[in-house]
Amino acid sequence: ISPWDTDPMQIKLPVLLLLIIIASIFFKETALAMNKIIRVSPMGDKGLLEDRLENLEAEIRALRAEATGSNSTLLSKNINQNLWLSENISNELSLGGARFPTGQTDSSKVICLLLRVRKDRIEYMNQLYAGFYMKLLIYYVHPDCGLMKSRHPNVTILCSMGHKYETNILEHLSLFEASYPDAQGLLIHHMDFWVHPRQLFLHGDSRRIWLLAQQHDTPIPKGRGYGHRCLTRAALVEEWVRPHWHWTEKARVQALSDVIAVEKAFNISEAIDVCFNWIDLMYYPRGVWKDLDSIAPFFKGLFNEIAFPTIINILVVHMGHEKQIFDQCWGSCCSVTTDAKIFSSRVCGHKVNMTTRTVRKQVMNI
Repeated sequence: ISPWDTDPMQIKLPVLLLLIIIASIFFKETALAMNKIIRVSPMGDKGLLEDRLENLEAEIRALRAEATGSNSTLLSKNINQNLWLSENISNELSLGGARFPTGQTDSSKVICLLLRVRKDRIEYMNQLYAGFYMKLLIYYVHPDCGLMKSRHPNVTILCSMGHKYETNILEHLSLFEASYPDAQGLLIHHMDFWVHPRQLFLHGDSRRIWLLAQQHDTPIPKGRGYGHRCLTRAALVEEWVRPHWHWTEKARVQALSDVIAVEKAFNISEAIDVCFNWIDLMYYPRGVWKDLDSIAPFFKGLFNEIAFPTIINILVVHMGHEKQIFDQCWGSCCSVTTDAKIFSSRVCGHKVNMTTRTVRKQVMNI
């Protein structure tokens, strides 16, 4: 019998039934996925951590099985990264599994400070983020800052104090504290670091300092801590002889001098480690602002990726504040993407190349 002689309804009914089944499966899976995204209770968070740990352990086993021959070096880096992540998650679970219990906030209760914003991106960045935060502040480092303020009266622009590095942004903390008494925290990130503000604060504990996890990097011998790599005095000397990181000229000497000055000023008997990390995004809860304000001046002029991680280490180890290793962001200090699939699927990342109008439009739409 020719298929064209068949009753059309005999064909349509099975097809319709099949489509209904597929649609129901799709919506069920979507609902489950959304449930995982919005689940924020301590018990729900524990479940997410356990799932993530199980997935990481499976990835490690698969990578180890695959790590042979010419691809072993690259895969070993991925294995090390997954080991760091799984170790951190195991530690969180051992503390009760509530990675951020009751420590969530809404981005509308946070001040956001954008760094390294170009003059031709001021209006764009304001449109992109201003609606999400209690206040969006743009930190502008060029001499024509006054002119930019007059050109963009609807944007709050902070002018640079003229220092090469960005630790001087913390000189504004007392202003933030007085001007925004209800702000719960300060989020700082570079212009080319994309962020989905509402999602960001579903993953982050607003009571803790955030420090970015190392996504693509090599472990440092004798470096302390997951993601946040810190060196004892002995390990710092070893870095002088056989460096494993891109230390800038005289940075190690200045860093050592700065931490010794802090030890004396605050009567800290234990030697303070010198730390380094990518710091294209940071978060400081309001509870640390006063201590942060007191420490920051000691590190003025020190390279950002040493100054801020070392300050955070002092706040956590020597002053009793808490930090969260924030591992939700794509990339690293030096990664670049223009792939809309990446910056639409990840909560945050560095960096997105926004030199083209197409990419800027995609980021805005997302």
